Amino acid sequence: MSTSYNKHEIIGKAQRGGTCTVALEQVAFRGYARGQDQTGFGRWSWLQFRGKDDHRTRVYAAYHYGGKPQRGKTVRIKVYEQHERFLRGYPNEHLEPRDFFDKDIIEEIKELLHKTNIVLMIDANQNIMKGAF
Repeated sequence: MSTSYNKHEIIGKAQRGGTCTVALEQVAFRGYARGQDQTGFGRWSWLQFRGKDDHRTRVYAAYHYGGKPQRGKTVRIKVYEQHERFLRGYPNEHLEPRDFFDKDIIEEIKELLHKTNIVLMIDANQNIMKGAF
């Protein structure tokens, strides 16, 4: 099992976001590595498996949050808002959280493609045929 969640900010028991990737039964015995989004945002988690002839497959569970939330709430707990607050401290403070997600996961997957099979299970909240994917 591999999990991820926002490690930069704890809002409470009902904090939104995070992922969990789980392998069961015979597949679980093939697992040899696990990990998560390196930023600590909880955008994705993964399990990697090794099969016959050293074939490798990495399975991602990812959450690509939806659009900008409606303003006017006193407590901003949506995933988009959590990431937007954190990104204000980055050198390019005008980074859009969804673009940040796209760039990071695509870069990570591209590095693996020549040596690892990829399965991406994603709650994309967008038409993936028209976006970065």
